[in-house]
Amino acid sequence: ECKGNKVTLQSKEVELKINRGAYTGCKIIFEKESEEYPDFIPGDVIFEIIVQDDPKFKRIGSDLFMNYNISLVDCLTGGDIKINLFDRSILSSKICGVVQQGEMRRIKGKGMPFYDDSTKQGDIVLKFNIVLPKKIDERQAKLIKMALCNQSNKGNKVCNNKNFNLAKKKANVSNNNVVNVMLSEYKENEANNK
Repeated sequence: ECKGNKVTLQSKEVELKINRGAYTGCKIIFEKESEEYPDFIPGDVIFEIIVQDDPKFKRIGSDLFMNYNISLVDCLTGGDIKINLFDRSILSSKICGVVQQGEMRRIKGKGMPFYDDSTKQGDIVLKFNIVLPKKIDERQAKLIKMALCNQSNKGNKVCNNKNFNLAKKKANVSNNNVVNVMLSEYKENEANNK
């Protein structure tokens, strides 16, 4: 009933079509779908999108940022990356080269669709976190030391096992403990070996 106001209240359903790549703050507008009154032009009905945060990805524009844990072995020798995406598919990629702690790498075209052009997509940006083993035995430690000294520090006297062992003895540590050897201790050992 209009009750003399020349207006009756009615409910109306509208269907929202949310485009791919929608972001927090974008608006869907239904023009002139608001309440109607005699001698007034009806206003618009405006819906504002709020995108729920994801626990794994942080979205900036159309790029998705993600912290990704890798093992020490994978950070040094490469490995496979597997990421579960929103559409329940699995993205597989390879780690190439040595990865540094906190290093960021892009996987092109695997992020969110652009809102204005859903044929284009942003990137996934991985920030690597290297997960070190909780412990290694003496044999593993020697193998790692040999491999790293032979490959990356040829000619570097810090990798000379004789000097390392002398500094370790001077610092009075067992093979099971970690020690920070001062550079002055190393230089003193180096002078004694000449």
